[in-house]
Amino acid sequence: ESGVTLEEKKEYSSEVEEGCVISQDIAKGMKVKRKASVGITVSKGKEMTVVPEFVGEILDDARAMATEAGIELEETEEYSKDVAAGQPCADRRDVGEQQDTQGTSIEKGSSVKVTVSLGEQTVKLPDFVGMTLNDATIQCSTLGITFSTLQENSDTVDENVIIRQSVKAGTEMTEDTQ
Repeated sequence: ESGVTLEEKKEYSSEVEEGCVISQDIAKGMKVKRKASVGITVSKGKEMTVVPEFVGEILDDARAMATEAGIELEETEEYSKDVAAGQPCADRRDVGEQQDTQGTSIEKGSSVKVTVSLGEQTVKLPDFVGMTLNDATIQCSTLGITFSTLQENSDTVDENVIIRQSVKAGTEMTEDTQ
């Protein structure tokens, strides 16, 4: 028997397995007096945390929840018709999807992938006046919008050329709008 008293403290470690010594306060091979006290730090293993449910949360709230849980958010953005952008502030977007299921245990400091909604994608309505009906149809198809026509006779404009439009050019419209 060495007569040495071990003073043990425990801490989390992502590198050292639970129950193993992480460090000691006296170097290996050093001589100590009998009944000396040697401090050791023993691993409690990886510190785990439970993944919160981020879906449907405003981005700022999701970030705060992640910080509180000790995890990082890996954010990607995409347009969504189903998940609001969270008006009025541009940074108040909603979380639409997350990689890890709510309630799953992961190591603290890990990242969770979330998809943040930019809201519904909008397009600026072009000025169709003076365009042929065919060109306007192609451009609308490309933009994902539809339109209806009303035929009108004109002495100054060629047939199948657009005379006027009911929605002002430059207006922001969502896809699938008529």
